[in-house]
Amino acid sequence: MIRSRLLVAALFLSLMTLAGCGYHLVGSELSGGRGFAAGPVDDLSREPLFGPYLRAAMASRIVERGGAGEITISVLLHRVDERARAFVVGDIPREYLLTATADYTLIRGGETIFKETGVTAEQEFAAGLDINATRSFKEAGLRTLAKTLADKILVRATLAMSREERAKR
Repeated sequence: MIRSRLLVAALFLSLMTLAGCGYHLVGSELSGGRGFAAGPVDDLSREPLFGPYLRAAMASRIVERGGAGEITISVLLHRVDERARAFVVGDIPREYLLTATADYTLIRGGETIFKETGVTAEQEFAAGLDINATRSFKEAGLRTLAKTLADKILVRATLAMSREERAKR
């Protein structure tokens, strides 16, 4: 039973690949073979480490998906919020939630070609037994949040460019 389900799933995925569903990842033949390049991250948040983490995550994700191109993604980071989410007896936090909100702009040849506002991502992290452990968990949470936000921005930018290309045809 399980083997037949796996076979059906494999056939379906093969069929979708051969059919060419029209979805392209960053770095694939987007805009005539041109992909994205990581632009500046303007950080308006009060979290000093998050801007550099997001910039590094954007650059890393672009390289993983096929390298840089002529469309620059510029990010405006509005805020990174941290709030306690789960508590134990005595109102002691056991879990926190990080939330980041950003806008991004796609720029080609100095001209803005697309802009989206209010892209958000969330990441939970556990409270440690002491303040140093909690800071360490928070830093790991910020790195993961940066990767999640970078992925969201890149997927949304790819979809926006795909729509633009279909509109040109």
